[in-house]
Amino acid sequence: SLELRVPLSSVISSAQMGVSVFADAGRAWDHGAAFDDAPTYVGRGAGLWLAAPFFHAGLSVAHGRGSGFRVNVSLGITYE
Repeated sequence: SLELRVPLSSVISSAQMGVSVFADAGRAWDHGAAFDDAPTYVGRGAGLWLAAPFFHAGLSVAHGRGSGFRVNVSLGITYE
């Protein structure tokens, strides 16, 4: 997996907004099957994200080679 996140807003402000691009590749196989016979699955996508001191949100769209598009929405509370 590889992801590049680029902030579009200033780091000085309390919240940041940005874009991301990502790619992923991997294999999955059944028990007893040969690893070399398993296909390699590849996907890629892009998204927008917002990070505030106690909250984060994101929207991304991904496409797998040989399959359709998927949309992912993420919302959460940030704590440390």
